[in-house]
Amino acid sequence: MKTTIAAALLGLLTASAFAQTVYGSGSNGYSWQTQQIGSQTYGSDNKGNSWNNQQIGNQNYGSDNRGNSWNSQQIGNQTYGSDNRGNSWNAQRIGNQTYINGTGGRTVTCQTIGFQTFCN
Repeated sequence: MKTTIAAALLGLLTASAFAQTVYGSGSNGYSWQTQQIGSQTYGSDNKGNSWNNQQIGNQNYGSDNRGNSWNSQQIGNQTYGSDNRGNSWNAQRIGNQTYINGTGGRTVTCQTIGFQTFCN
């Protein structure tokens, strides 16, 4: 699972229906920001990547500036997704913690405090 998809997913899990910006960072120096306006989420990171995502009901559809695309379905506090490169993931949000499990056993844990998200 690429970090862009993880950041996009976190933007969806942390943003509300109002226009707001959410900032995130990882322990490896990676950082991103997302802005949600209605059902659209726009994101960018410190590596020159950008992406957008649209939420329709509990379905999410996204793409980025590198030709990647993904979709996911949210059921309660669980999100299940896959992309056009054969990756899949599931995420669970419990309080301010988000746990993401991706293809190949990769896991990411994130904590959201206000509009800031920190990931390992």
